This record gives sequence, structure tokens and C-alpha cells, in this order.
Amino acid sequence: MKKVLILAAALLVFSGQVSAQPPLTYDLFYGLPGEAGSFSTQIIGVAAYFAFTFVAAFILFKVIDAVFGLRVSAEEEEDGLDITEHGIIGYNDFQLHTGGGFHA
Repeated sequence: MKKVLILAAALLVFSGQVSAQPPLTYDLFYGLPGEAGSFSTQIIGVAAYFAFTFVAAFILFKVIDAVFGLRVSAEEEEDGLDITEHGIIGYNDFQLHTGGGFHA
């Protein structure tokens, strides 16, 4: 019996199941011990790209609005943007309202 226990202990040590080091664990949010986690790193990267893109787009649209204007006038919108922007009727038989605007 004693020889079996010694053999079992030896097999455990040599198979790597028993070690002086704790087992290497991987965590979804924190990654390997001593390293940044891959998931949390991805979340930080996504947040950084979102913040940069939001600020850059906001500044760009403010500049475009100040120089050219982003909106059409209320009259152009009532007449229809197909006519005012492109000079054609987009939908021949479609009429949203009966008053004002362009009539074919």
C-alpha cells in the first residue's frame, strides 16, 4: 500500500498537477496575473475611439454649419428636396399634402 501511495504522489508531481506555483488562471476582465485584461482593454479602446469620433464629428459639423449651413430652408423642405436639390420629381404620383409646394 505504501508503494502505491508513493507512486501516486510521484505521478501527481511529474504530471504537473502538484506544483509550488499556484495554477495560472485567466480572467476575462483582468487577463493573466500582472497583465491588462483583454476584454477591459477592448472596452477602453472602444470608449476612446467613440470619444474621439464624437468630438471630431461635432467640431466638423459645427464648422460646416457655420460656413455653409446644414439645414435647408423651410420653404425648400415644403417644396420637396427632390425638386429644390436635384430639379426633378422623385415620386410622380406621391403627394403628402394638398396645400402649397410644387404640383406637377
